[in-house]
Amino acid sequence: MRRSGFLQFKKRDSIYSEYAEKLSFSNPSPQQYVGKLSGGNQQKIVIGKWMALNPKLLILDEPTRGIDVGSKSETHKLIGEMAREGLL
Repeated sequence: MRRSGFLQFKKRDSIYSEYAEKLSFSNPSPQQYVGKLSGGNQQKIVIGKWMALNPKLLILDEPTRGIDVGSKSETHKLIGEMAREGLL
């Protein structure tokens, strides 16, 4: 995502849009400070950042710790989908 020390904003925005849809997180824009979001949305963004790297293996340690019940359910659903796709 960097070229000559500069962020490629178009690429960042494209990746953001893709994972915002896949992970269903509530964040108005990629410029939004993540620390101001709910714990569940913060967690989804962290997972999205790792998924954007196209890993072959993703190890999650307590991925739902400290988030509300609804976000836990969504996160477990996402983890199940990733496992079915062969990521985990």
